[in-house]
Amino acid sequence: MKNRNGFTLIELSIVLVIIGLIVGGVLVGQDLIKAAQIRATVGQLEKYNTAVNTFHNKYNGIPGDLVNPLRFFPNITDSTGTLGNAGQGDGNDLVESISAANTLCANDDCVSGEAALFWYELAQANLIPDNITNADMGNVSFDPTAATSSAMPAAKIGKGNYITVNASEGMVGSTGLNYFVIWAIRSGSELNGFPNGTTGLTPIEAYQIDVKIDDGLPGSGTVLAVGFPPSVGPPIT
Repeated sequence: MKNRNGFTLIELSIVLVIIGLIVGGVLVGQDLIKAAQIRATVGQLEKYNTAVNTFHNKYNGIPGDLVNPLRFFPNITDSTGTLGNAGQGDGNDLVESISAANTLCANDDCVSGEAALFWYELAQANLIPDNITNADMGNVSFDPTAATSSAMPAAKIGKGNYITVNASEGMVGSTGLNYFVIWAIRSGSELNGFPNGTTGLTPIEAYQIDVKIDDGLPGSGTVLAVGFPPSVGPPIT
């Protein structure tokens, strides 16, 4: 009979154990990376809150909402004196977006007007490290999908998510509050400051952000999940 070489059961077991350790290590590494991104995003929101408070103490107003920011930030262009347009806020301590009809947006994904100028004025005041360079973002014709990186900061959680800001018009029980909004902005159609967006977070990621800042419940507290079924919308705080 000819000799036949092969693996013994012990050798096969060792190989399987090694493969299992490698797969387990990769999965654990991915979890650690995701956890780090969650922590970084939470820290990012906290830093922006601090920056807004500092801005308010220095300029006596909310970024984007200053009645005449040209006194402090002369690079802002197209100052028309109209509510929400570039260079002009209304001083009501709400960061509001504006539609082409010069009416307040009722959606959280509208980023023209004061909501667009919010980041530019924070950057001009050297209170955030993000490179926000578009000085004419407050105009109602501004297209955020064409200049996302110069319009708003990317969220540390990655996956195409950005952080916008808006007053909570249209949100049940929350009118009159300012919120940061985490969501993904895709290139494509845009009308009157409404970019083509999508949910950029999984329900688990949204929950992890919520539980680190708030109560872990999507429909209550200062961190909320908004969206339309079957999607779970981005957390906002």
